[in-house]
Amino acid sequence: MLKEYSQSLTGMDRATDKVFGPYDIKGHADAVAKTTALIAYAALSEQYKQELGKLESQLTTLEGERDKERNNYDELKTNYNEIVEKLAGVEHLRSQVASLNKEKTQLTKSYESQIAERDSRIEGLESEKTALASELEQLRVKYREL
Repeated sequence: MLKEYSQSLTGMDRATDKVFGPYDIKGHADAVAKTTALIAYAALSEQYKQELGKLESQLTTLEGERDKERNNYDELKTNYNEIVEKLAGVEHLRSQVASLNKEKTQLTKSYESQIAERDSRIEGLESEKTALASELEQLRVKYREL
């Protein structure tokens, strides 16, 4: 197996093998393992940086959307408060209208009763006027006779 190993070596590995001997396989394996680990670490680090960049981009996008939604919420809350105030004003006006309608109904009844009283008084005065006119006419007739 060692003979096959030395034949498979080329370039620097062959020279290292001749200088240090065929028993430096462990050192060579450690170096290959360290190099492989370094390459794997570099690749994973690059992948991590890319994923981190993507996540930061998504986070920035989400923060922008959150801020936009907060502004929309604040605007909706302001509009809601304005509408509630207007509705309170409308409700106040409705209660005033109801109060005024009650007062109008009471005044209408009062005026109608006053008008009815005056109409009956006018009828009484007209009948009294008719009676006085007829009495006056009778007095004139008697006066002429005298």
